[in-house]
Amino acid sequence: MNRHIEKYLDHYLEIPTPDYAVMLKGEWGCGKTYFIKKYIKAKKDKKICYISLNGIKQCNDVIPQILLALAPKEFNSKICKGVISIGRTIAYGITKFFNVDNVFNIGDLANCVPENIVFVFDDLERTLLEPKEVLGFLSDLVEQQNFHVIIIGDETKFIEDAQEEYLSRKEKIIGKTFSIQNQDAEVLPALIKTFADTGLEDLLHEHLDTILLEISRVNKYCEREQVNYRIINAAIREFYFAFEGIFKNEQLKEYRSTIFGELFLRFLVIFYCLQTKFLTIDDVKVCSEYFMLDEEKTEKRTDFRETFPAWTGDTFIDIENWINIFDHRPVNASDLIKHIRDRVKPDIPNWKKLLHFYSMNDEDIEITHEAVKKEISEQKHKNPFVILHIFMTLVDMSKKGFINTPTSEIVSDAKKYLDSIGSDLSWNDVSADINFYWESYDGYGYHATHSDEFKETTAYLAMKMREKCKENIDECYKKFINDITEDDRAYAKICSPEYQRADIFSDSDPDVLWNKLINLNPKAFREITHYLVRDVVSHHLSYKRYTKQIGFWKKIISLGEKFLDEHPNDNKSKCLQLREDFLPQLRKMVSQYEQ
Repeated sequence: MNRHIEKYLDHYLEIPTPDYAVMLKGEWGCGKTYFIKKYIKAKKDKKICYISLNGIKQCNDVIPQILLALAPKEFNSKICKGVISIGRTIAYGITKFFNVDNVFNIGDLANCVPENIVFVFDDLERTLLEPKEVLGFLSDLVEQQNFHVIIIGDETKFIEDAQEEYLSRKEKIIGKTFSIQNQDAEVLPALIKTFADTGLEDLLHEHLDTILLEISRVNKYCEREQVNYRIINAAIREFYFAFEGIFKNEQLKEYRSTIFGELFLRFLVIFYCLQTKFLTIDDVKVCSEYFMLDEEKTEKRTDFRETFPAWTGDTFIDIENWINIFDHRPVNASDLIKHIRDRVKPDIPNWKKLLHFYSMNDEDIEITHEAVKKEISEQKHKNPFVILHIFMTLVDMSKKGFINTPTSEIVSDAKKYLDSIGSDLSWNDVSADINFYWESYDGYGYHATHSDEFKETTAYLAMKMREKCKENIDECYKKFINDITEDDRAYAKICSPEYQRADIFSDSDPDVLWNKLINLNPKAFREITHYLVRDVVSHHLSYKRYTKQIGFWKKIISLGEKFLDEHPNDNKSKCLQLREDFLPQLRKMVSQYEQ
């Protein structure tokens, strides 16, 4: 990609007595230094004298650095004797030799610098010198001493301090300027080699193509023209520091590649965004939340969710741990290992395995079927979804000839099972209006959903649930009220399927809910009421249009209107939310479903 630069440098270095310097510009960390060092290394007849201008306060400080960079092999023997005679370290000796005895100046460099030396001055924008000083010094090296000089820096940063002066003086010394282009496919493999000590080198190579793609994607998202390889380097180091225990864990050894693929790309994205200051920690929290409030949907955050879908909802490890890692707070390593182990090596229940009987061999079907029958005999399953899955899978297996048990016997066994566990059913939905045709469990679809056996079993289960409803309606409403707290995830709790399915409002006291809501802090009030209407009320009124339930929400509207009447001049957050969002939406919904 930068072949044109190499071609020009080939020409430049062949000039016997150059009278100008060459500049390589680009953003910090884009690979400028890597490019020039690699280029000079390939030139067998040239040697590089690399000097960083970072923090240099006076030009005289540069010469000792040059001598140190050349010492001891390239040092003129006379100079070496002068340095050694000081009786100190070489570094201190050179400084002492130059500053105190004052016998060495820029003109003397020609006496001790070999002809094949190429001077590379890096970090131009980081010098503390004025433009006229640093460019004047470099001009002397080129015009008076005829050295080949290559300057590296980010001009945009340097120009900010002294734009006019820099540009006017630059023209006199810098004859050619090149902008380094991204070299991901070249730089990253070289960068990876430096991580042999971490044990991640093989994983980085294995996932190289995916990493390159993600680097390109996140760099574009952060609106940068050039990739910052120093941030990539730091990301790998920080990733190793954060997850070292995971990759050294023997129980996870066989899953190293999967875990690395899941974790590193996510880590790299956020680390890069934070280091370039394109996102803050608070932005990350919002971007990764499963629910995002309308007022949080900035273009930057919305683009993030579209660009990096792995960070929306499913973040492999929970968001709290991610935030702790990026915020340099303690993380419970054992919990992290357990969580990841559960993700990569889940303990799949026998009934879930049996769901895929059609893709199993005869031996596995027999083993899994026997295990499920044993669990039924021991009454291990209390969740009605799981129970329905098990018996409907058996019905389907019977119809397709995988087992010999008649379907009528399977349905009979299902009813006996429901009778035997009775009130121990774990289902806490207090609505008898159960529609199992659209339900599923952990993403698994039911077998035999359109069969008479399914209809008969679900009807029987619904009957058992009506008995259960009478006992727990009050408890479920109390739990709902308690879940409306001021923590960051309260809205997620009240929007859970448990409450969406439960008819907990028909015979409940709306004053209890209202008092809980109005006493929340403004932020929590805004979030809770927003999601309450969108995910709870709308669902209930869509599927359960009971007169009592509509009356419940009418009373909430009345209480809200009364509150506004009592605070006519209050335009703070709660009143605004009531006036402009919560009450209008609730009125519209109740009116719509009342008809």
